[in-house]
Amino acid sequence: MGSKVPPPLPPRQSSGITLHANDGLPSYDSISKDHRLAINGPWSAQDHRSSSTQSLLPVETGAQDERRRLLMIFIHGFMGNEMSFRSFPAHLHNLMTLLLSDSHTVHTKIYPRYRSKRNIKFARDDFSSWLEPHENANTDVVLLGHSMGGLLAAEVVLMPAPPPASRPFKHRILGTINFDVPFLGMHPGVVRSGLASIFNPPDEPDNKFSSDLIPVDSTRSGESESMASPTPSVTAAPRRSDTLWAPESPDPNFNPSFSNDVILPVRKGWRNAWHFVNKHSGELTKATKQLVSSHMEFGGAMANYNELKIRYARIRALEEDTDAVRESVPGNGQTPPRVRFINYYTASTGRPKKPKQTTNFQSSDISGSQGNVSEPPLSDSHLEAQSTDGLSGSAPSPHIAEADWATAAESLTVQDPKPLDDDPDECPTTPVPSDALSLPPLPDLPPAPPPLDTSYIQDAATRKLVEREHARATKAYEMAVKNREKALSDRAKLQGKRDRQAKKDAEKATKAAKRAEKAEMKELEAPPKKERKFCTLPPKDNAGRRDPCWVRVFMADVDEVGAHCGLFFVDERYEHLVGDVGERIQGWIVEEHGR
Repeated sequence: MGSKVPPPLPPRQSSGITLHANDGLPSYDSISKDHRLAINGPWSAQDHRSSSTQSLLPVETGAQDERRRLLMIFIHGFMGNEMSFRSFPAHLHNLMTLLLSDSHTVHTKIYPRYRSKRNIKFARDDFSSWLEPHENANTDVVLLGHSMGGLLAAEVVLMPAPPPASRPFKHRILGTINFDVPFLGMHPGVVRSGLASIFNPPDEPDNKFSSDLIPVDSTRSGESESMASPTPSVTAAPRRSDTLWAPESPDPNFNPSFSNDVILPVRKGWRNAWHFVNKHSGELTKATKQLVSSHMEFGGAMANYNELKIRYARIRALEEDTDAVRESVPGNGQTPPRVRFINYYTASTGRPKKPKQTTNFQSSDISGSQGNVSEPPLSDSHLEAQSTDGLSGSAPSPHIAEADWATAAESLTVQDPKPLDDDPDECPTTPVPSDALSLPPLPDLPPAPPPLDTSYIQDAATRKLVEREHARATKAYEMAVKNREKALSDRAKLQGKRDRQAKKDAEKATKAAKRAEKAEMKELEAPPKKERKFCTLPPKDNAGRRDPCWVRVFMADVDEVGAHCGLFFVDERYEHLVGDVGERIQGWIVEEHGR
């Protein structure tokens, strides 16, 4: 049986383009407008090339998305990694996507972990080689560096162009966002705070950050995925950070894998030490010295003050709008384009002092006595014995952790006998009835035996027995009187001790109240605490004004090192930081392109 003949193809409409045998393929511009609209019609939604992920690749002139591209690159500091910025890159990426939706496609990349070794120029050259394939005339690059990452970003900005290039610098950077970058060196107080943190580490801060806020690219290696694995949350209430980063689906433009990424292996603890020992088993001492000196050479960039001043003067001059000022930076007579600059520096008050624990003064002879002045006096008609359960009627005070003292001090008053609320159901202590604190009454004395009269008894044996019984009754009566007098004396001594203890406690309470009042007045009259800073700030101008490119970020109850490392913790000032950075980048783009 012969094969069936396929049906003929439907006729095609002419595109209006005549091709000859010797002609090449037509250019994109030669296609008619009507034909182009037909292509971009219902099939455009299924064309993956129309997505913004293609914007980092070279495209033909006249492509569908004519928006520019914003590439934000985060650079960690000394001995940091991709997680140093926590959830900040994701939050900023989402904000910039909304702010620049009409003019730019936003791409965010966290620069992979690099080795903090040797001179900083080696890290600069590695970063430059990594960045170069992702640059083009349609891309605006913003570098965001934390700590020494900002120094590395400045080195990349000031990197001269290789000859015979006609431009002054190798890379065209729109601006640098710096987070606590020591452009003029670290503040001298950082050394003291660093040593104090080693011997007296601070309490673990309240972590409101959850790693599930960060989208993770599924193409990353297993070790990269483990760093961003979500941690279980113990609270079901929505976090403030969810309002900033709550995409319906992961954005492919956030931290994608680049083809030229260099992923260093992650080894921690004993595993890293064992790898180092096995690798350099032949010359372990020499390798250890080289490792330490290599790290010190990289970190020494923060102590090379002459180099710091020159670098800062050049990067700060590029921010000026005056061409003459920027022309002095390259030194070859060329006027470089403006490179925006901002540095968010931390200012802290130091770690708060731990409050002194209050002690309850009590008599060693009275179990559970609190020296309450309002305790009812003792009566002579009570027993000598007293009940221990009746004297320990005060409820134990609730335990307050040291980390919660700052909050507890606002709602609790130490040694205040009044309840916090008039509602008896919410009273923190159970009132003790006065009868439970009183002593049982003393028994009455037995009647005294009458005088002995034996004149009517004739029998000598009987008279002798009656005399003995009368002697025993008299002796028992005298013993009862003696015991009652001793009980009354003991109760008088006990009452005296309670009175003296109550008076002593009242005097101590008065002195404590005076000391508290004096300390409060001293705190009100004392000048404000001097702020601690991680970075050395530039000097003020003649009018006493700070450089507007240095923005203060205040963080209370932490020292310089804690503020520097906790800059990206989600707290009350975090949203303002994200919003301010986003507005500045948006303003730079408007100034640069007028849209």
